[in-house]
Amino acid sequence: QRAVKLFQATLQEDPQNEEALIGLGDILDAGMGDIPKNQDAAKKLWLQAVDHGSQRAQVKLCLQGLDLFAQAARKAVTAPRSDSAAS
Repeated sequence: QRAVKLFQATLQEDPQNEEALIGLGDILDAGMGDIPKNQDAAKKLWLQAVDHGSQRAQVKLCLQGLDLFAQAARKAVTAPRSDSAAS
């Protein structure tokens, strides 16, 4: 909670601060402590950082995308097949 407040205060003073954008994005992406997981909000913060030239934020976005793809693939593999699909 304290880290979130510090990152938010930093972004009030400097909306382009890469450390704050990425740090707050990391917290939201993982849902740490009392902070609920919010991958969409994390993505928006990382996109802001990318707009200002952050390669670290580009990596975060790629990893988030790969994680979502892996989740979808696991669901597809473990989903029960219908009788018509089995034939």
